[in-house]
Amino acid sequence: MERTGQAESRREQAVARSMVGVKLLMAGNTAAAIAEFDQAIALDPGYAEAYSNRGAARHRLNQIPAAIDDFSKAIELNPEYPEAFNNRGVACQAIGDDAAATIDFDHAIRLRPDYAEAYANRGKVRHAANDFAGAIADFDLALPGLPPQAATTVHHNRGTARTMLGDFTGALTDYDAALKIDPRRSATYEARGAAHHKSNDFKSALADFDRAMQLASPASRASIHHQRGGARIGLRQFPEAIADFNAALQIDPKMYGAYLSRGNARHHLRDPHAMEDFHSAFALDAALAPRELIRLLRENLDRDPTEVLADCRKHLRLDPNDICALGRRGLSLLLLGKKDEAVRDFAAFRKLDSNSSEILRLSIDAAQRDPSPATTGKNGPI
Repeated sequence: MERTGQAESRREQAVARSMVGVKLLMAGNTAAAIAEFDQAIALDPGYAEAYSNRGAARHRLNQIPAAIDDFSKAIELNPEYPEAFNNRGVACQAIGDDAAATIDFDHAIRLRPDYAEAYANRGKVRHAANDFAGAIADFDLALPGLPPQAATTVHHNRGTARTMLGDFTGALTDYDAALKIDPRRSATYEARGAAHHKSNDFKSALADFDRAMQLASPASRASIHHQRGGARIGLRQFPEAIADFNAALQIDPKMYGAYLSRGNARHHLRDPHAMEDFHSAFALDAALAPRELIRLLRENLDRDPTEVLADCRKHLRLDPNDICALGRRGLSLLLLGKKDEAVRDFAAFRKLDSNSSEILRLSIDAAQRDPSPATTGKNGPI
């Protein structure tokens, strides 16, 4: 009886120290919290919750391997501890081990089928793996059980998954819900602007990018400038678009996509230096730049292929030696399955500008690897 009483007393003391640690952790005093969890574990080495709490504190300090060790010890002591599985899954995800993270989230959900946070976390892993339908299913299950601030993030993430599946109406509904809870989320205005853009509502996109710009820190505005420039191209505001791309590149000189977009805007203004931007983009990333170029071309073709080809013809009527127009038309024809017509444009391009032949070759390769042919619908795949 005496030993049992001593054990109960030590457990009570351990619980008390752990509770103090939790309060310190919530107040942001992480080092002091860890000291309390250490004391709790010293008092009762079998107290699983103290290990899990210390793991959460170590994670906050970015001590991920140590955090995983603590969560694993908590699970060893209590194999039916859903919070420890969930927390270890988050830590595994932080070091890029999404497979282990998914297993842990699955365990957490089996132990606690209404565990909203675990569904939200598993949804993030599925989203990262491009399993957008699976991510949406998890976010659907997470939302009813989440507090408002956490729900904001899940609405945002479900919106991005819906955007990737082409469900722009559903995405906009999610972004609206997120901004109703937290109207100062710059990232959500930016994401909603992108959904408006993909829905061809360039004015609404521009308004969202303007608001995102107001809320974002100066160092984080490169992507917003880039996307706002894209909306301005959609509105045929080419000088304003170039100003945005210039601002993006001033913040991030390695943003190859901004060079591609600026080259496109310069081409529309018949700027003879437009091709220099494409060279800069491909020099920065010869693997991703051609893929992004093809994505942009197909986005325009999905919106209106007739307009794309008519615009190329207009440029070539004004200047039959416009290599940007030849390259754009050739790649567009290739994406539309008109290979014989594309080949003629490619031959003319190479004859006029042999220095850009490698850019053309990489772009043709990217177009031929493109898994989804361009469609004639305004809301085709992205």
